[in-house]
Amino acid sequence: MDVLRNIVSRLSHKDYVRCTAVCRSWRSVPPPPRPGARSMRLFVLPDNGECRIIDPSRNAVIYVDFPELAGVDVLSSKAGWLLLRRKDLSLFFFFRPSTRTRINLPPTNQVHSPQNYTAAFSAAPTDPDCVAVILNCLVGLLEVLTWRPGDERWTVHIFAGPFVFTGVYDLFACGHIFYCQGYDLKVCVFNAREITLRAAEVMRDFTYTDCETYLTEFEGELHVVFIGGSCTRVLVHRVDSSLTLKEEVRSLEDRTIYVGRWRADMVRSTEGQVMNKVYFPTNLTRSDKYLHYFSMKTERYYPNLPLNMRKKLHTMWVDTTERRVWIEADKSMLDLEESMTSSTRQRI
Repeated sequence: MDVLRNIVSRLSHKDYVRCTAVCRSWRSVPPPPRPGARSMRLFVLPDNGECRIIDPSRNAVIYVDFPELAGVDVLSSKAGWLLLRRKDLSLFFFFRPSTRTRINLPPTNQVHSPQNYTAAFSAAPTDPDCVAVILNCLVGLLEVLTWRPGDERWTVHIFAGPFVFTGVYDLFACGHIFYCQGYDLKVCVFNAREITLRAAEVMRDFTYTDCETYLTEFEGELHVVFIGGSCTRVLVHRVDSSLTLKEEVRSLEDRTIYVGRWRADMVRSTEGQVMNKVYFPTNLTRSDKYLHYFSMKTERYYPNLPLNMRKKLHTMWVDTTERRVWIEADKSMLDLEESMTSSTRQRI
């Protein structure tokens, strides 16, 4: 087995898949380490702060009490951190669940309606290159608030309404560039380094009707994910620097897509069980006990889902009793899971 591990550590992902098809004992060899690979967990946050941490690679759920997360709205997730705001709109703060580390942000009186703003951050708040951004949509104006480590207040930038969104659309960072998706793949692009804002549109020469669309990035490259409605499968397309839709991605290979509220996370996976799949968060009730996913290999939904995925996703997002967010599982998170006793773990 030691010799086999040494051989596998030198294989590409495709060769590793062929290797594990030889026999059962070879299948048990862990995949070779891949630079930039990340494990993801689904956080389900009810109002009382008792969270469920769901590991899709093992179909396992762990219950952990986080009183710090009671009565908050989840705005963004990155590098194992959450950007949160209290529901009474009184305070923004960062929180790292694996270590229970909290970093309060300066108060702001700029944001009044939770339906008209969205927020994200570019890196861990302990990173000096981190920048947190809030988009606040007003009548005819768009306010952009920025914060960097060490700032004692938010910096406010006002732009003359080049982009209007309704409802809450997730903002996400690709380096120092922030993207906010609106309807029909219209996009707001904010450059946090140059402090510029522009409206754009993802151009395409075809139309998928009645589909949910999600922007995501992978290693600095944008992608668009089309889900549900009249689409019988998940479709992924690359997007070039001019925001033009390019060729379809038929296989994710060693990558995985985790669908969020109005965006998706594409990551290089560490576990072979989740590779080349698209995961959707669901309610964990007696009648709905599975993490749904779409296999890019077989082009099928698992478990069997209604064709109208758009309606099902809408049902997930309008549920106000629980918030669901995908978060990166760093070493501290893995240690937290390992510290939990076996009696607190249940199989989904």
